[in-house]
Amino acid sequence: MRILLKFYQSINLLNAILSFVIGLGVLFSKKLSKQIIQFSLFAFFVSLWALFYFLAFQSKDYYISAIYFRTCMIAGALILPMFTEFVFTFVGKKINPIYRWLNWGLSALIISTIYTNYYAFDGGPILVFHYWPVIGVMSFIQIILYGINVFFSHRELFKASKSSVHFLRQQAKIILFGTSLGYFGAATNFLLWFKIPFPPIFNIFIPIYVVSVAFAITKHELMDIRVAITKSVSYGMVGVLMILSFVIVNIYQLSVILSIAANSLLGLFWAFLARRAREFIQTPIEEKWIVGWYDTDKLIIEIIKLLIPVYESKEAFKILADKLIATIRIKNIHIFYAQKDKENKSVKFALSDNSCEFSANNPLVAGLKGVTKYDDLSDEIKDSTKDCKCLKNSLLIPLFSTEGLEGVLVLGPKISEDAYDEKDFILFRILMDQALMVLDRIRPYENIQKEFEANQNKLYKAEMQIEKTQRLASLGTVAAGVAHEIRNPLGILQLSIAELNPQNISNPEFIKKFKDESTQNIKRINGIIHSMLSLSKGATSEKIAINLNEIIDQTIAFFVFKKVRLAKDYSGAPKIMGNPEELKQVFINLIDNAVRAMPNGGELKIKTYIDGGESVIEVFDTGSGINKNDLPKIFDPFFSTRQDGVGLGLSIVYRIVNDHNGKIIAKSESGAGSQFTIKFPAII
Repeated sequence: MRILLKFYQSINLLNAILSFVIGLGVLFSKKLSKQIIQFSLFAFFVSLWALFYFLAFQSKDYYISAIYFRTCMIAGALILPMFTEFVFTFVGKKINPIYRWLNWGLSALIISTIYTNYYAFDGGPILVFHYWPVIGVMSFIQIILYGINVFFSHRELFKASKSSVHFLRQQAKIILFGTSLGYFGAATNFLLWFKIPFPPIFNIFIPIYVVSVAFAITKHELMDIRVAITKSVSYGMVGVLMILSFVIVNIYQLSVILSIAANSLLGLFWAFLARRAREFIQTPIEEKWIVGWYDTDKLIIEIIKLLIPVYESKEAFKILADKLIATIRIKNIHIFYAQKDKENKSVKFALSDNSCEFSANNPLVAGLKGVTKYDDLSDEIKDSTKDCKCLKNSLLIPLFSTEGLEGVLVLGPKISEDAYDEKDFILFRILMDQALMVLDRIRPYENIQKEFEANQNKLYKAEMQIEKTQRLASLGTVAAGVAHEIRNPLGILQLSIAELNPQNISNPEFIKKFKDESTQNIKRINGIIHSMLSLSKGATSEKIAINLNEIIDQTIAFFVFKKVRLAKDYSGAPKIMGNPEELKQVFINLIDNAVRAMPNGGELKIKTYIDGGESVIEVFDTGSGINKNDLPKIFDPFFSTRQDGVGLGLSIVYRIVNDHNGKIIAKSESGAGSQFTIKFPAII
């Protein structure tokens, strides 16, 4: 029996302490509300009920035990209506005024009779209890009122547990579970009132109720008191350390002067260290106990450091989203970017994959003034964005520059399923202000980048046009060679036709020879014409496996070398991946430049060989060479040492070689000729 009594005492003391700590934590929360006040009062009433229950067990005096027990019932009478008020506020419903007045009126009437026989008659000891009353009229009414309050409050909690709002549904389920156990355990106390000798062993469920609600608070952000509770614990631990230090100092019998000095020094020590000690204790508690806990100031500083080197708004948005996901533990964040026209005005907002978008004239754009829950927006806005499924049940953080909305962060739920609390909203507002400064800093760079890209595009088109012109101009250079090449097969065809006479027509061998020679020369002419057309049209970007020796020979066929002596030194160069027509353009430019550099004659040597995994082509000439100061500039567009030169030939060569993942190197001395070396990756 003694063990059972100790068990009951421990359970009620634990319940009193837990309920008091939770109620105290609520009062320490940053922002008071009706729900917070109701919950804190409810927790205090439970604490008082458990405390006087504990004292009634503790006292061995019959009459003092009776006073404690009846005082306990005052708190019990207040628990019922306060719990119902809290539940209706929690689920967002208004309580019926008649029911409210009857509830509180009957509770007040019951309290007024607590210490009289109208409430209960004094009973004798029963089981392990020194005192237990016998049920009276008002205590019977209290039992009925108990059942009515439990029914109505749990009915609302059950409805909330079926809510479409995820976090409300989860909170309601936890509270429903805990309070069902708690009220069931408390109800077993009524059995002894009817002289049924069944001990209220299920009182153990009452602390479980307290722990369940505490879990709902810490896990699901019921009332943003987690930081308040950890702060209370840290302050309490520091307070205990301070008291212990002063106790230890004053244990020893010191003189008055030494005692004053020691206590003064200890006081100065704690004045300097108390705040730091509290932070040292509080921070790890918050980090370990609170899922998704973060230090706002520290997080802001980290984000600012990450944004300092950023010069693109999309990258800035990505940094914000990634940091929030990692720190607050958010399941997902979608980013809507502003897409702008040539005048830099927003025309629409879209996700990066364009799976969802809305125009700049959408009511959502005008409706976003700050951090907003999507569910709180007007029906007009929701209807205009109904196709964007990612917006449902989300939190929207608009990011502005001084010119308007630049993007929107769409925050999904937290991984912990907590609701976003006031601390989160404060952080998001600070991030909006920081984003404003960052976006205003970025904007000039983005404008310059857009202008640069536009100018680059224009320059590229101009270069392509000039390149085409250069190719056409090159036709004039090779026209004589082409005319010579065509004249030869045409002359042969002419001679063959002249030999057509009745005698030869009847000769089968002549006809066969005439057919073969004509076909061969026509093919040769077609090949020359095809090459000319390809050169004038330009090349496509398609690359195939080609033999460089064949490409060089096809290019040489365009030229007539009168005073220049041509020397070829071909090795078994492997194939490379390239565009034949573009590579012909490379060799046309190099050969043409070499020929022009030798107006009085000279030697042009073309050599190919393999060096490691590269195919190498060397083009030598014994011409006038290139001035030492001009050599670094020869690949620059529009640079030319000839008065009739356009200055694009070698820049085109450089671009084509670079496009083929190759390298080109020029060596030259004035009056000593030039050497161009080209290296391409070989197909191994």
